[in-house]
Amino acid sequence: MKGRLTKIESSHNNLRTSQVEGTYEALPKVGERFKLVSESLDSEIRNQGGSRLIDTSPVQQILSASNEVIEFKTTNSHYLFERLETQEQ
Repeated sequence: MKGRLTKIESSHNNLRTSQVEGTYEALPKVGERFKLVSESLDSEIRNQGGSRLIDTSPVQQILSASNEVIEFKTTNSHYLFERLETQEQ
């Protein structure tokens, strides 16, 4: 499934861009890490078929959730996740 992760606030710079689009297998869930796979930022790696893995620290709190948007916090960050494709499509 496809989605977009937007960094709202963070105490670190581990996520090199504030917004990432990619694919995911599971939605953000309290106590679990959220993972999103996207194109590599490095063109050489991207041209060889390489990808970028976004792997958050465990989700601490779901602030709001709907079918399309989930706002959540991890230990050091605050994110907004948008589903770009839903199972109903």
